[in-house]
Amino acid sequence: MGCGPSTVSGSDATGWKPHVGEEDENGDGRRAGFFRGGHAKSSGKRSNDEGQHTSPSLVHSYRCGGPNVSGGEVLPVLWYSDCTKAAWKKDAASLAQDDTVLLYRIVLPRPPYEVWAFYNDTTDIQFYVTIHFYPHPEQRRELLMPLGATTLVWLEDGSQNGMDAGCAVAKLVVGPTETALAVEGHMIAYRIIVDGFSTNFITQ
Repeated sequence: MGCGPSTVSGSDATGWKPHVGEEDENGDGRRAGFFRGGHAKSSGKRSNDEGQHTSPSLVHSYRCGGPNVSGGEVLPVLWYSDCTKAAWKKDAASLAQDDTVLLYRIVLPRPPYEVWAFYNDTTDIQFYVTIHFYPHPEQRRELLMPLGATTLVWLEDGSQNGMDAGCAVAKLVVGPTETALAVEGHMIAYRIIVDGFSTNFITQ
């Protein structure tokens, strides 16, 4: 199976579930966007002017044991229903089954900042996570650090892929059942993009 990309953008808030399609900047409209060749596009926008975590505590039902970090807040990033039927193997279960979460983001408090990690709750999908960080007074360069195998690149001048100077791009790979540390800092203005591919497809 394979799916992606999924996109989360806006200030940090919780209780958000991505939907198939792409939401405009005002959150008033949605335009569908699908990729051929075995994966779908899903994106959405989240915003909270105060940047606070506001959702109630959720009890997650993990299929592959759960993340290997404890504490913090666990937020769904990609759901089973975000993937089109074409994204799944022919013998896969029907999309009509109960929805499940494939990828989670874990927000761990490390006062005065926080640590992000991603947990892959699948056995056969490899996720490629890209995080775009946008200029913000409280999201300074010296307060943002990559963790583990994550790479972080700052755009010094000009623009790249619609991003202006002063933005940063973090990238990491989260393998099946893996919990991968991503970044540490005060994350305020960001966008998360996820691509997922079947491990069988990758090895072909």
